[in-house]
Amino acid sequence: MNIPQTGRREIPQTDKEIREMLRKGIAADKTDPFATDPNTPISKLGKLALRRDDVNDLFALGDLCALQSLTQLAENEIRLLIFYVGKTLIAYRKAVRQS
Repeated sequence: MNIPQTGRREIPQTDKEIREMLRKGIAADKTDPFATDPNTPISKLGKLALRRDDVNDLFALGDLCALQSLTQLAENEIRLLIFYVGKTLIAYRKAVRQS
Protein backbone atom coordinates (compact mmCIF):
# COMPACT_ATOMS: atom_id res chain seq x y z
CA MET A 1 0.00 0.00 0.00
CA ASN A 2 1.63 3.17 -1.20
CA ILE A 3 -0.15 6.02 0.51
CA PRO A 4 0.83 9.46 -0.81
CA GLN A 5 2.80 11.62 1.61
CA THR A 6 3.89 15.25 1.56
CA GLY A 7 7.21 14.32 3.10
CA ARG A 8 7.12 17.29 5.46
CA ARG A 9 8.58 16.63 8.90
CA GLU A 10 7.97 18.16 12.29
CA ILE A 11 10.56 20.43 13.89
CA PRO A 12 13.35 18.26 15.30
CA GLN A 13 13.54 18.58 19.08
CA THR A 14 15.21 16.61 21.83
CA ASP A 15 13.15 14.37 24.09
CA LYS A 16 13.85 16.79 26.93
CA GLU A 17 12.49 19.75 24.95
CA ILE A 18 9.38 17.76 24.03
CA ARG A 19 8.78 16.72 27.65
CA GLU A 20 9.11 20.36 28.73
CA MET A 21 6.58 21.49 26.14
CA LEU A 22 4.08 18.78 27.06
CA ARG A 23 4.57 18.98 30.82
CA LYS A 24 1.83 21.54 31.35
CA GLY A 25 -1.47 20.60 29.79
CA ILE A 26 -3.67 23.08 27.98
CA ALA A 27 -7.44 23.03 27.51
CA ALA A 28 -7.19 22.09 23.82
CA ASP A 29 -5.39 18.86 24.78
CA LYS A 30 -8.82 17.50 25.73
CA THR A 31 -10.74 18.62 22.64
CA ASP A 32 -8.34 18.74 19.69
CA PRO A 33 -8.98 15.88 17.22
CA PHE A 34 -5.27 15.08 16.98
CA ALA A 35 -4.29 15.55 20.62
CA THR A 36 -7.06 13.13 21.65
CA ASP A 37 -6.23 10.49 19.05
CA PRO A 38 -5.67 6.94 20.38
CA ASN A 39 -2.57 6.59 18.17
CA THR A 40 0.35 7.74 20.34
CA PRO A 41 2.51 9.39 17.61
CA ILE A 42 -0.52 11.32 16.30
CA SER A 43 -1.56 12.36 19.80
CA LYS A 44 1.95 13.50 20.72
CA LEU A 45 2.43 15.51 17.52
CA GLY A 46 -1.09 16.90 17.87
CA LYS A 47 -0.26 18.24 21.33
CA LEU A 48 3.04 19.66 20.09
CA ALA A 49 1.28 21.34 17.16
CA LEU A 50 -1.00 23.11 19.63
CA ARG A 51 2.07 24.61 21.30
CA ARG A 52 4.11 25.49 18.22
CA ASP A 53 3.32 27.68 15.25
CA ASP A 54 4.86 25.59 12.46
CA VAL A 55 2.93 24.50 9.40
CA ASN A 56 5.21 21.45 9.05
CA ASP A 57 3.56 19.93 12.15
CA LEU A 58 0.20 20.03 10.38
CA PHE A 59 1.54 18.47 7.19
CA ALA A 60 3.26 15.76 9.26
CA LEU A 61 -0.02 15.13 11.11
CA GLY A 62 -1.80 14.77 7.77
CA ASP A 63 0.80 12.28 6.61
CA LEU A 64 0.54 10.25 9.84
CA CYS A 65 -3.25 10.14 9.58
CA ALA A 66 -3.07 9.17 5.90
CA LEU A 67 -0.86 6.22 6.83
CA GLN A 68 -3.48 5.09 9.35
CA SER A 69 -6.32 5.35 6.82
CA LEU A 70 -5.73 1.91 5.31
CA THR A 71 -5.43 -1.26 7.35
CA GLN A 72 -4.62 -4.66 5.93
CA LEU A 73 -6.77 -7.32 7.59
CA ALA A 74 -5.74 -10.29 5.47
CA GLU A 75 -3.68 -10.88 2.37
CA ASN A 76 -6.42 -9.69 0.02
CA GLU A 77 -8.49 -7.60 2.42
CA ILE A 78 -7.84 -3.93 3.08
CA ARG A 79 -10.06 -1.75 5.23
CA LEU A 80 -10.46 1.99 4.70
CA LEU A 81 -10.72 3.89 7.98
CA ILE A 82 -12.82 6.95 7.17
CA PHE A 83 -12.03 8.39 10.61
CA TYR A 84 -8.38 8.87 9.58
CA VAL A 85 -9.27 10.04 6.07
CA GLY A 86 -11.23 12.84 7.71
CA LYS A 87 -8.38 13.69 10.06
CA THR A 88 -5.99 13.76 7.09
CA LEU A 89 -8.18 16.33 5.37
CA ILE A 90 -8.52 18.39 8.56
CA ALA A 91 -4.74 18.53 9.00
CA TYR A 92 -4.03 19.49 5.38
CA ARG A 93 -6.76 22.16 5.40
CA LYS A 94 -5.36 23.66 8.60
CA ALA A 95 -1.91 23.65 7.00
CA VAL A 96 -3.19 25.50 3.94
CA ARG A 97 -4.93 28.12 6.09
CA GLN A 98 -1.82 28.59 8.23
CA SER A 99 0.61 28.92 5.31
